[in-house]
Amino acid sequence: MNFLTYRFKRIFKHSLINLVIFSSAILFANNAFAEAKITPFTELSPEIQEVLSPFADSWEQIEPRRQQMLIRFSQDADPEIRQRIKRHASHWKSLPIKERKKVRKAMRKFDKLPAHKREKLRKRWRDMPAEKRRKIHGAFDTFEQLPEERRREIREKVRNMSPEERREFLKEIAQQSTQSTTEAGEEKSQP
Repeated sequence: MNFLTYRFKRIFKHSLINLVIFSSAILFANNAFAEAKITPFTELSPEIQEVLSPFADSWEQIEPRRQQMLIRFSQDADPEIRQRIKRHASHWKSLPIKERKKVRKAMRKFDKLPAHKREKLRKRWRDMPAEKRRKIHGAFDTFEQLPEERRREIREKVRNMSPEERREFLKEIAQQSTQSTTEAGEEKSQP
């Protein structure tokens, strides 16, 4: 009998510990999910609504975590970045569903990377000289403004290239856009 009493006490003790751990985990999970509530678009400030206006129609379908990220990013951004967010969001909305799926797949792939690799990529971006980041943003903005057929053509061509060919092609496009921007500026300055 002594042995059975001892075993029941040990089982009960471990069950109690497991119960406490399990309960704590549930409470923690509830708090974590409680923080990530859907924020109605109409409750956002007018300034944030204006920046995130391309998302207005589909706002309720966006994961609460992503909503919060968009809101925080929009609040913290300077006016130039807010305009870029709005342009990129409009571009996203205009993408064909097939292209959106590809982008989402790439985002999921990034999300699945180990934390240290994601941080390394973010750090690489943050440590990049501001001028280089501006050039990348400028190239993307130029690409966004191309007609849809031309963007599709470029995407297809780039998919079929080796990494080295891709880099050279992107350099050529950047040079062409720089030249066309310079020429457009010269035309405006001439009477």
